[in-house]
Amino acid sequence: MEILIFLKAVFFFGIGAIFGSFLNVFVDRGERRESLLGTSHCDFCNKKLKWFENIPVLGYFFVKGRCSKCKKKLSVQYPLVEFCLGLLFLAIGFKTGVILSFSFLLINFVDVVYFCMVVFLLVAVFLWDLKYMIIPNKIVIAGFVTTVIYNIFQYFQVSCSVFSLSCFVTENILGSLLVGGFFYALFAISKGKWIGGGDVKIGFWLGLLIGWKHVYPFLLVTYVIGAVVAIVLVNFSKKGWKSQIPFGPFLVISSLIFLFFSEKLLYLYKMLF
Repeated sequence: MEILIFLKAVFFFGIGAIFGSFLNVFVDRGERRESLLGTSHCDFCNKKLKWFENIPVLGYFFVKGRCSKCKKKLSVQYPLVEFCLGLLFLAIGFKTGVILSFSFLLINFVDVVYFCMVVFLLVAVFLWDLKYMIIPNKIVIAGFVTTVIYNIFQYFQVSCSVFSLSCFVTENILGSLLVGGFFYALFAISKGKWIGGGDVKIGFWLGLLIGWKHVYPFLLVTYVIGAVVAIVLVNFSKKGWKSQIPFGPFLVISSLIFLFFSEKLLYLYKMLF
């Protein structure tokens, strides 16, 4: 049994690392509007990478973090994203119970696919906004549609009335309106100075993702993380209080925290407040 669990864990991590490798290409080439079908190459000299240089996480260390041709230093972004997405996919395996279970039902498969897609898109938002200060509409739309489809699937598995606040569909719709509406109000009042239009759009998706019960603690965690990071950047870098800092990464970190630990965090929040 231990061997089977280990093999499943390695599988989930490996798949996540592979998708992390694709995610790096997806974000960078997407911003440059390049085709995703081309072979991987060095960003500096365009040298095509060998097969072992394309191995997620390990490939970076095989070449010692430098291009084998031009010898320029490669960004640590590549192995870091691959490793982090591997860990997140591994966490999904445990969250859905697939790694620890012998059975694999249709609903398990749907859960795994859904959470993997959501995590992939969230990390894409994190990386895109962090590097290029923009949240592409296509990612937000893909995330919103994916979550809506999953909610429809879940609705047919569980009998509940959409007119009841206890129904998860109603909870999620209200969550979408609350988070999206709150961000829209901030955007309108400040005329785009406090928050960007991309943050408003992603707010509707993330609200749908977490549900109205988690809205306040979700926003609280988001702004606490943002404040801590801002203080660190101001004190340990050349950034000032008026420097522009992308808000999307904080939303993504908070979303991932609630995606995996929502019930525990809600219980903790009720205990403290």
